[in-house]
Amino acid sequence: VSYLLIRLENRETAAARWPDVDTPIPVGSLVKPFLLLAYGEAHQSRFPRLTCRGGRDRCWRPSGHGVTGAREALAGSCNHYFRELRSVLHRYGLPPPARDDPDSWIGAGDAWRIPPAAMATAYAELLRRSAEPAAGAAIQGMKLAASAGTAQA
Repeated sequence: VSYLLIRLENRETAAARWPDVDTPIPVGSLVKPFLLLAYGEAHQSRFPRLTCRGGRDRCWRPSGHGVTGAREALAGSCNHYFRELRSVLHRYGLPPPARDDPDSWIGAGDAWRIPPAAMATAYAELLRRSAEPAAGAAIQGMKLAASAGTAQA
């Protein structure tokens, strides 16, 4: 069992059992909350409602997600929504994907490799900013993902 425990107050590693914790690995949809944050910070936390038509919009869900806002898009891991919101994430210490293409920017495939320590630190920063509107929307979307979305299992 691998694990990584980060102290929220200073974002330092408290405990770890993860071989090569600084070696980048594919992180998939774990980057989506930070795409939401980047967009929210640049647009006064005004998120668009977009229509996902599934396969036509290159989303993982064949039937699409329909008309969705930020929280629902995060909960359902809607690739179309996040493809529309991609942005640079340097503020959270996350490197850009190896390929600058729409699929890589939403975590599809394995081009976006991030060390587990950097990913955990970015999530610690997200929690530290939880009072900010964009961070609050990302956290609410992740809670919805856990209760009724793609993270439910």
